[in-house]
Amino acid sequence: MFKDCKRREKSERIYREEVRNRLIKDITRKNEEMIKDGLFPFEGRWFTIDEIKRYRRKLKKKDRGIFYELIFLFLLMGFLIFVSYYKVLISLLPQ
Repeated sequence: MFKDCKRREKSERIYREEVRNRLIKDITRKNEEMIKDGLFPFEGRWFTIDEIKRYRRKLKKKDRGIFYELIFLFLLMGFLIFVSYYKVLISLLPQ
């Protein structure tokens, strides 16, 4: 029984290695074909160079918008903290 278990483990290991090698060959073959066609992997998809440039420009615009939103929110929060501090300070002062 122990020998059968070892044989099964050995055959499973051989099968895993064969499948792994086959998948690696398939993936590298597909990658080489796509590159020959002028497509390159970017963000998990295949794009041409022009599409990648357009996509990056669009992302840069979105990033700027998010940056300005964050600055605005920090300024707003600072103003609200200042106003609330001023109100508490006035309410605690003797009248």
